[in-house]
Amino acid sequence: MTQYYETLKDVCENALLNMYLEVSSNNRFTPIEKRTQIIKKFIKPKLKMSKYKVIKPELKRLALVKATISLESELHKLLANMQKYKGKGDAEALLFDFLGNIHVWTGLMIQVANKYTVAEPGNVYLLENETFTKLDKDGHYIKPINLFVYLDADNDLNTVLSQIQQDERFNISVSERFDTHAKLKVLPVNELQ
Repeated sequence: MTQYYETLKDVCENALLNMYLEVSSNNRFTPIEKRTQIIKKFIKPKLKMSKYKVIKPELKRLALVKATISLESELHKLLANMQKYKGKGDAEALLFDFLGNIHVWTGLMIQVANKYTVAEPGNVYLLENETFTKLDKDGHYIKPINLFVYLDADNDLNTVLSQIQQDERFNISVSERFDTHAKLKVLPVNELQ
């Protein structure tokens, strides 16, 4: 899991534990408004801590919830969704780290493209929704990701492809190739059958 998910998960779990401990010390029923208030009281100080900077927008959203909304059930839903999509987040983080490396190694810009995007030289394109449609529910790639490399006439495609293939975490194959552009199929090495 990425730092973002780990930090958010820890805060959610600890907020719920804190609330349950406080509620259990009271012999009477604790209404939703009071439970929400306890959780918000736990979350608010974390807004100012640098340790939680990566999840600050989420903490703000949770801290500003109306008292009539069950923050307890919202945290349970959030934790369930985080568990459900945990693998997908890891797979996407790996892919975006790889795309960042391509930019550093080649100097090419990485862009997300849709069906209306006009390709320009000096870019690597990833089709929108490519990462979502190629992953199963557990975050494993079921098909390779397609990347489209478009170069200026003076860039050598062989040089760029050899730079891209530096990342040993991925198997990269050229499915189509022309003078100044190529279509690549990218699959993490651990996903190969």
